[in-house]
Formats: sequence, C-alpha cells, structure tokens
Amino acid sequence: MSATPPVVVIALAANELSSPRAAAILKSAHEVLGPNVTVRVEMLGANGGNGRNVVDEHPTSAYAWLAWDVRDPRVAHLRCYIPEDNRWVQRDVSFTDQDPENERGRTLGFVVGSIFVEAREPQSEPAVRVPQLPQNQWQLEPKRFLIAAAASIAAPGDATSLGAWIGAQRALSKIFWIGVAGEGRIGTVNQAQASTRFFSFGALATVRLIPQMGRGWWGLQSFLGAENLTFVHLSEDDAFAVTQSAWVPKLEILAHGNLDLSSSSMLFVDLGTNYRFGATNIYVHQSLKAHIPAFIGIGRIGVGTRF
Repeated sequence: MSATPPVVVIALAANELSSPRAAAILKSAHEVLGPNVTVRVEMLGANGGNGRNVVDEHPTSAYAWLAWDVRDPRVAHLRCYIPEDNRWVQRDVSFTDQDPENERGRTLGFVVGSIFVEAREPQSEPAVRVPQLPQNQWQLEPKRFLIAAAASIAAPGDATSLGAWIGAQRALSKIFWIGVAGEGRIGTVNQAQASTRFFSFGALATVRLIPQMGRGWWGLQSFLGAENLTFVHLSEDDAFAVTQSAWVPKLEILAHGNLDLSSSSMLFVDLGTNYRFGATNIYVHQSLKAHIPAFIGIGRIGVGTRF
C-alpha cells in the first residue's frame, strides 16, 4: 500500500502559471490531498529550456504533467508519476466550451489529487506502465487519416454546375496532409439544349496556415489531376443524342477554412479557382453553342472524419 506523497509537483506551460485556472488547480489539488502534502507548480522546461528535461523517466517526487490537446483544446491530458510504485498514470479530461476557466481548474486539480490518493489503495492488478511521451510532445498521437465529403458548385456561364466531392488524406505533420480526391458535377446549357458532366480525379494537398493551434483555422488546398468533360446535346432535328467528351488536365488552388467539431470530426469550406489547361468550345452543327473557360470558380462546403 502506497502512502500519500509529501510533495506533489504540477508541471504547467509557462503561459498558464499566472492564470486563474492554475490557481484553481493548485487549490483544488491541495484540498483533496490534505494539509500534510505540499503542492506546488513548476514551469515546463524550467530545467531544460525546452521541456525535454522537466523530469526523467523516474522522477524522485510525485509529478503531474498537464497538456492541452493540439487538435481539440477542450481536452486536457494528465500524466502522473507515482514514485512509491514506480509507475505512470494517464487521464484525459474533456470540457465543453461553456465551462469557465476556474471550473476547469478545479476539476483538473481534483483529478490530480484523486490519482495520488487512489495510489494508496492496494492494486488489484499489476500496474501497466505508460511509455514516456516523445520529446516535445505533450498531446496524444493525433489521428493521421482523414476522409471528407462536400457539396460543390462551379460557375460562371456554361461551366455552372452542381455536384459532390470526396477526398482521402494522410497527415505528414500537424500542418500538412496529402491524398487523393474525386469530384462529379452536372449542369445544363439551355441555349444548346444540352447537359454537361464534369468528372475529375487526382492528387490532393492541404496545408494549415493560421493559426497553428485551436479548433478553427485557415489554410490552402491544391489539387492536380485530370477532368473529363462530357457534353450531351439533343435538338429537335436530331434522332439521337449527340455526345462529345474530352479529358483536360486540371489544377485547383482553394482557400480552405476548417472548424474542428471534435477530435474526430470537422466542418470545412473551400473557395477558389479551378484552372483547366485550355478552354473548351462546343459546336453544334458548326455553330458555337457553349464555351467552358480555362478559369472556373469553385465553392464547397462539407464534413470530414479523422481516424
């Protein structure tokens, strides 16, 4: 049976040390642990300058490390070292946007204190060691794969069309993703009594620009691939529909706005231009009936999931 540690050190980021939340954490943890335990806070990186040497794998006193999730700042990750048992305990605490900072601090302090109080209880199972987090990583490993779908619209003129877009990407870092995407849109050209179909497939890349942390951010999304344009015309003097089809290389550059709804779901909007490598003219009976320009405006709104 373990004893309550005489000293508990709570390691916080430098920008939290003077916050009301830090004061609430300290007070709440002290209330749970009791007057015989000294509770103090320490700045991450105080011993090593960059957080690498705050404590080693076997600290000499009880430690509680607090970090906020990079992708979802409503989730706090606690990693506590129990020196008497030489083991690590990890807890995740989730909050809502409506929770005040003081209440978040009280809750976190209560969880920290409870972990060390519960350490006095006999262990019914062998303790499972939590591996040490990689250097400079204070959050859980982010979800690396993303699947997204969106409704899309293109304009102007004869290029006006509506459809759907789907993409799959893999994160190479916290701010950069690559993958593949496909899109299908349909439209009409009334003056030619015709319909248009646009189908494209290619490589996709997304980069997060501002801000680097938080639920909402802006970035850029690019697409390079090929697009098939099909033009189907049926006039009164035609016995059958006349179909014309062509493949054209395509490049998209879009402003990408993202809002994380949770750690695994997100809402996004895209707005930019679709550059087709060459304009397309449609002739019916040697008469120009439609013109698809090289530059086309593109807008999308959709949802995605990470896993």
